[in-house]
Amino acid sequence: MPKLSYRPYQPEDAERLCHLQAAVFGVPRVPEYWHWKYRANPAGNDMTWVAEDTETHKIVGMNGLVPIRVGVHGEQVIACQSLDIAVLEEYRRYLVHLEMAIRQKSGDWAFTFAFGEADTVKVSTALMGFVVVGATPRVVNPLSLQPGVPPRWRGLARAADPIFRLVRPLRYVPPPRGAVIEPVLRFDERYDRFWSAQAKNYPLAVWRDSAYLNWRYLDVPEEGYEAYGMERQGEVLGFSVLRRVPMGRGARGRILELIAAENDRAITQALLSHALHRFREQSVELAAAWIFDSDPRWSAMKDMGFVSRPRPGRQIVVSTVSGEVPAEMTAESDNWRISWGDSVEG
Repeated sequence: MPKLSYRPYQPEDAERLCHLQAAVFGVPRVPEYWHWKYRANPAGNDMTWVAEDTETHKIVGMNGLVPIRVGVHGEQVIACQSLDIAVLEEYRRYLVHLEMAIRQKSGDWAFTFAFGEADTVKVSTALMGFVVVGATPRVVNPLSLQPGVPPRWRGLARAADPIFRLVRPLRYVPPPRGAVIEPVLRFDERYDRFWSAQAKNYPLAVWRDSAYLNWRYLDVPEEGYEAYGMERQGEVLGFSVLRRVPMGRGARGRILELIAAENDRAITQALLSHALHRFREQSVELAAAWIFDSDPRWSAMKDMGFVSRPRPGRQIVVSTVSGEVPAEMTAESDNWRISWGDSVEG
């Protein structure tokens, strides 16, 4: 049996974390990525644990935990998101994952949440006191005939796409009178004022001020997000964050964020229209977002062609830690205003 030590992550571990993630998930990372995620976070430094083989000095497992500011009816609390769970296959028999998870079970934050796959959900609910909030609420809008088509038929579907676009043209919804949608190169204090005004409308939501938005989307290494703001005479009316993700020979589009003032339907649909047209310019086959059907924006999204397609096995789980936020509140999906960007992985 190998000799393992469990300890907090340190910046000098970054290179070895890259090797671990590549070995477990095949995902290439650069050391700067871990500094961004764990030490540049405006909510504070991480509480990540790593497992190290003391004989080989190899990091064989990790369980990431990053602080996230969350609004509860407009009041900030600190929660933590569990993520980056990875253990080398040959070490899984030694319960490395469970040992690191147990070490993170208590803290002075309000609650811990995660977007888990079937295996991790099973472990977290059975052994760590997590409860399931609900399935990750993925919704999609097909922009091509190709998604879901078997590989042997993709050429035919590609050839038929021009007809598909004629039969199912994208709806254009202009911004409200006097408003424009423009790229955001940096979120500024206007977005702080905008979010402070909107936060009271959300029972539970990640605190989307400029510090968070810049960190999450504009400062992250290697990811390639596009941010857009809707403004009228300098006043922010809403914003979106988009990402084109190559997949095989095609690409998918993710709507990471879409927030409209007072959940205004016209603003929501104008931002959606802009996102879908942008994706079509980028030859995206499928647009996707996360949103619960209890969210006020869902009706506007359905009218723009989105349908619910939760990904099998992926669920949101939560565990109350300090009691600052009642467990029954965090466990109810109707209270959450989720976006794909909340996963810090999208």
